[in-house]
Amino acid sequence: MSPTPLELCEDFVLHIPPRLDLQTVVTAGYACVPRGPGGTVVQRIRLADAGEIHAAVEQVRAIAREANRSRVSWWVGELSTPDDIVDLLAAEGLLPDDDEPLLASLALERIPGGNPPPVEIIRVETLDDFLAAQEIDLITMGVAPDERSAMLEGNRGHWDSVRDEGILHAYLARVDGRPVAFARSAYGANGVALLGGGTLEAERGNGYYTALVHARWRDAVERGTPLLCTQAGAMSRPILEALGFERLGEIRVLVDHL
Repeated sequence: MSPTPLELCEDFVLHIPPRLDLQTVVTAGYACVPRGPGGTVVQRIRLADAGEIHAAVEQVRAIAREANRSRVSWWVGELSTPDDIVDLLAAEGLLPDDDEPLLASLALERIPGGNPPPVEIIRVETLDDFLAAQEIDLITMGVAPDERSAMLEGNRGHWDSVRDEGILHAYLARVDGRPVAFARSAYGANGVALLGGGTLEAERGNGYYTALVHARWRDAVERGTPLLCTQAGAMSRPILEALGFERLGEIRVLVDHL
């Protein structure tokens, strides 16, 4: 059976082909997915009681430590069980995420609203554009320049696998050939997931984020999966809802610092 929009929003990583260089662990009770530098995300949580939660937390800790990952985020969505899972995870020592303790599950099944500006939008197809998108991502996350340079150098080696796998796609908004904003998505069999984006501070307020949403919608339609889904934080949620995204539920994010 095809997943519902809510299932796609909460657990999209289970509905796309696995990345070759990442260790995804899927059990009957949860899915454990590497995400970002040093992090792991637990999704599709279907556990029965405190005993199963304790066992799962210990299993995930062991998986993360073996992979040299120091932070595990448990994403508790509308479909997660049991009903008191937040309290039970807190009893295991997990705390609400400092930055984004609450995400909204949003989906769009029609053309986005808004009036995107006539900015150039390209889908990343070269190493230089891949690194330009990565740099904007790191700048908007506040990564220091020296650390940013080291991370960009390390990312050079990832381009070939990202391009060949065809799962993750990045986009650039350019003004007079100069990159000013980026966005990222992943292709699944039933829809396209929006996986973040950012605009350089001096360029904000010009509608580039809206233009990048429209670009990803066009891609979703062209490939025959006219559905966008995402987990939106406090900054992007109002923009996406204004573009017509429907809120399907919430995801509470609890963090386990190893």
